[in-house]
Amino acid sequence: MSKAFSGFIDTISEAGCIEGWAVSNRNTYEVVPVCIVWKGEPIGAGIANLFRSDLLTSGIGHGWHAFRIRTDQAFDGERTLRLSLVELRGKSLIAVADLPRHATLSPEPLDVDSLLDATDLQVTDISSLRLAKPAIDTFISQYGVEEFVDRGYCYILGRPADSGGLTSYTKLIASRMMEPLTFLATLFNSAERRESKWPVLAPSDPGFVFTPEPPR
Repeated sequence: MSKAFSGFIDTISEAGCIEGWAVSNRNTYEVVPVCIVWKGEPIGAGIANLFRSDLLTSGIGHGWHAFRIRTDQAFDGERTLRLSLVELRGKSLIAVADLPRHATLSPEPLDVDSLLDATDLQVTDISSLRLAKPAIDTFISQYGVEEFVDRGYCYILGRPADSGGLTSYTKLIASRMMEPLTFLATLFNSAERRESKWPVLAPSDPGFVFTPEPPR
């Protein structure tokens, strides 16, 4: 098994969705492309960048490391499926799982709407950013509180900070009267954000504004 990655294949649904998670042990902000292999042949591939609350609770990365891969493989005549989880770029073996095959396994045809639903990388609950705190702290140490506040406005509301908000929130955070995540939550729960419907991107999205520099 690879020491560079951790992961697991949890289940295969009756609709033919293989679900699990994968994370880079070197850099949790590195999005891991994965492949599912059965009997030596790839049967599906995807990216481990979806949110799962149990990963967040267990302290696995920042919680956005799940995958849901559709396959049209019917697995006829098989009762137990030995599936391998492989990192796609370096072909590193991450995990092997023996899963029971559903008696009514019937893969559904792919359609655009279901694919979009399965790859939604927008934050819908600000608490899902809790394990991104180290990245936010690193950003503040590198660029300062004022830059963090301005970037937070752009991230949550889609606009630069107004002078009043920039001054007041910078003072509150710098004096430790407000936590950085509390500041983001305040903007996230504001009427302005609800009305604007600005997309708040997940830590696993390339557009996440607080992603730390990769280790060298």
